[in-house]
Amino acid sequence: MEELKKSERPFYGLLKLFDQISDGIVLVQDGIIQYVNQKAVSMAESPPEEIIGKRFELFIASEDLEKVQNLYRARLSGENVPSRLELRLKAPSGKMTLVEAMADIVGYENQPTAVAILRDITERRRLEEQKKVLEIWNSRLLEKAPIPIVITDNQGSILEVNPAFTSLLGYENTEIKGKCLDQVVAKDEYLEEAKSFSLRSSSGQILSWESTRFRKDGQPISVRIVVIPIVAENKVLGKYVLYFDQTEKREAELKIKRNEERYRTIFECSRDAVFIANQRARFVEVNQAACELTGYTREELLRMSIPDLHEEIDLIAYKTYFKRILEGESVLSEAKMRRKDGTKVDVEFSNQRIFLDGLPYLHAIARDISEWKIDKESIRQALKEKEIMLKEIHHRVKNNLQIILSLIRLQKETTSDGETKKHLGELQNRIYSIALIHDHFYKMPELQKINLSKYLERLANHLQIVYVITEVNIGFNSEEIYLDLNTAIPFGLFLNELISLCFKELKCLPQNEENEGKSLQMSLQRLLIDSICFSLKTDFPLLTEEYPSFSWQIIEDLTKQLNASLEVNHDKGTEIKLTFKY
Repeated sequence: MEELKKSERPFYGLLKLFDQISDGIVLVQDGIIQYVNQKAVSMAESPPEEIIGKRFELFIASEDLEKVQNLYRARLSGENVPSRLELRLKAPSGKMTLVEAMADIVGYENQPTAVAILRDITERRRLEEQKKVLEIWNSRLLEKAPIPIVITDNQGSILEVNPAFTSLLGYENTEIKGKCLDQVVAKDEYLEEAKSFSLRSSSGQILSWESTRFRKDGQPISVRIVVIPIVAENKVLGKYVLYFDQTEKREAELKIKRNEERYRTIFECSRDAVFIANQRARFVEVNQAACELTGYTREELLRMSIPDLHEEIDLIAYKTYFKRILEGESVLSEAKMRRKDGTKVDVEFSNQRIFLDGLPYLHAIARDISEWKIDKESIRQALKEKEIMLKEIHHRVKNNLQIILSLIRLQKETTSDGETKKHLGELQNRIYSIALIHDHFYKMPELQKINLSKYLERLANHLQIVYVITEVNIGFNSEEIYLDLNTAIPFGLFLNELISLCFKELKCLPQNEENEGKSLQMSLQRLLIDSICFSLKTDFPLLTEEYPSFSWQIIEDLTKQLNASLEVNHDKGTEIKLTFKY
């Protein structure tokens, strides 16, 4: 180098200039490094004296060495080889520096000398790789994004659309690329709207609005459109246009709206007043019927609470009810409601808890029962009068039957014919069985039906006295069964005839030890919901249909009148069963 400085002053000055530039410069002669500038020294991370005089291969990465050697030899031999080459320089520390080398051959002291200009491209390569990564990422993001996306230039011409856009609107990238986006997807009034928003977004505004766009097949689609300008150095270069399908949202909104209209119609058209109150008992919603019931307007009621409509005397009960209702209990209550004009009305409340937005509310349906209570009292009074009237009717019938019984008894006492007395006595018993029923309806509060169990015992005891039967064991096994008047009278006559038949047969038995202590067992059982079975069992034989008699003829006629079935069994005495519906 010192020789170079002394012998070639102009060339030496040029070399000094090389030290000032940002690229590395290396001179190589016969494979030996003859000169390096300051930038090359910095790349090699070694002082000049440790570089100059060394073979250039020592500073080349092993994987690039063969390629560099071949190019060096080819260039020395005059072959036409590329003037630019990327390679990695290796510093003694092992650090690698990626450089772009531009080399040529010049003559120095009549010998060919290679001049190489080295430019550190490490940062450039890093930025290029980052750019490539971003391009790949953007491309894949655009392709994989589930949201329809269009990239346009600032004038609205389509540069790229992703598959989601194709899926939503039906247009392929190739068929609309370069076309105006608004002209493709908007029509009529929506086209004018799209142009207006496009103009605004060209100034750099981010815009979002809901509108309608059209598919390739002409079908309209509800979408929310978001336009994001692509800005660089305060200049709008293009736009991202995103389309969010609002079809499901619109359908859900329409469904909610229809449900709301249905609810509102039902709510407002209810003839009963409906009140909804929060946990502080303040009204949050009322219907028109509530306004009509109270006399207040909707606005007035929504400024009021439940206690405002009640009497002071009802508030204690109201607080108890309110707590129970909010705990989940359904409560039916009555109270007097105070109207706006000061009048009071009787109201029935059906109260229950409901949830709105996760919070408990009281839902009360109120009905004016003032007229109903008046009618109820009228009905109660009418029923009471009917009860008195029915009692009076039964009392008069019973009295009339008693008169008839007295007349028969007088007639019986004045006749001397035994057969006539017998028939008059039997007639008395039949009339008594009817009178006993009317006596029950007169004395008992249950005016509609008669207790058969009690009736049976009274009738049997009466007949036992009439026929003077003492040596017989009478047993009863009866359920609590009730009959109305129309069925009770024929059944009472049936019992009278059958029990009388038993007592008459007992009186005909010989008076001996064998016939002492005879028994008569009677039972009343409910077979089905609407069927009754009466059973009479004796340990002595009875006259039956095989031995015709007037009493048995009456029994058969009454069986038909009751639409009943009659069974007779003569095994070990006699058992008679009557089954009928009531």
